[in-house]
Parts: sequence; structure tokens; C-alpha cells
Amino acid sequence: MEILLPEARSLKDKRSKLNNMKNRVRKQFNAAIAELRHFNEFSRTVLGVVTINNERKIVDQLLGQIERFIEFQFGIIVVNRKVEII
Repeated sequence: MEILLPEARSLKDKRSKLNNMKNRVRKQFNAAIAELRHFNEFSRTVLGVVTINNERKIVDQLLGQIERFIEFQFGIIVVNRKVEII
């Protein structure tokens, strides 16, 4: 998931916002989440979100809920989303 952080003004600010968001996603959705790219850019990043279930429909629903949660709770803009089911 590629996201924009329009309110981040520095790398420190970005990391603070991301850490808060990642902790809340982990706690509320029991999903793994990590920053994957654009580590040194303060206004954007790529996140990887992982969850496990034996039903694709449930995985799709959960990932959609996580995306909406990130957008609405943190004012973050999701610009691209790619789902890969293994």
C-alpha cells in the first residue's frame, strides 16, 4: 500500500506518525505491518500489511477495513493498493 503523509514535516514526524499507526493496526486488526520503501522521504512510504486466513473473502474484507482505518483515523492518503494472495 503506497501512502502519502501530507502533514509530516520531517522524517522524525513521519516515523512518529507511522509508529503510532502501525501499533494501532497491529492491536485492532491483529495484522503485521511494516514500512517497505521510501525510508528517507518524509511525505510518502510503502507499507506491507500481512494477515492470515484460509478464506480469501475474509482477507480481502480485513485489508479493506485496515485501509479505511488508516485513511480516516490518521488523515493518510492511500494512493495505490496491491493485494497478493499466496
